[in-house]
Amino acid sequence: MLHALGRTFGAPLRLLLALAFGLASPAQAAGEGEVKAGYLANFAAFTEWPPERAGNGMLRLCLLGASELDHALERIDGRLVNGRPIHLLRLAEPVGLDRCQMLFIGRGARASLPNVLDALAGQPVLTVADSDGFARRGVMINMVLTADRVGFEINRAALAQTGLAVSARLLQLAREVY
Repeated sequence: MLHALGRTFGAPLRLLLALAFGLASPAQAAGEGEVKAGYLANFAAFTEWPPERAGNGMLRLCLLGASELDHALERIDGRLVNGRPIHLLRLAEPVGLDRCQMLFIGRGARASLPNVLDALAGQPVLTVADSDGFARRGVMINMVLTADRVGFEINRAALAQTGLAVSARLLQLAREVY
């Protein structure tokens, strides 16, 4: 059993640990966009959805608002996370958000944030962003850049309202937990 867990979580956990502890910074192997796209895939790997929202064999990652990560995010389309392929869905406006299992809120959707969070209140949709202060405003996971290293903050209170569970290890790796 331990071997099976190592096979399932070994590579994503090693990548997540390397990124969290600064072994891979934007100035090194990958650009900031690629690092953040990798984080998104790893956030999915370490999140558990309620059975009714586990999806039909795929993980739907919705993208709302323009972001400098758009090109890098295309690279994770189809990547397997816990045996399920990531399926990217671009949204022009914040409607139909309940179709998503994860929602990346790009900087272009900053003005829509209150409406997005209201629409998703209590829904098991993992919200992720990369804008200053978004975790404090209710986004569940917010990626931050400090000293040329990508890290993340977690809003535990926002997660608790949705039925989503993130691994304890992910909470430990966060720079801030609110």
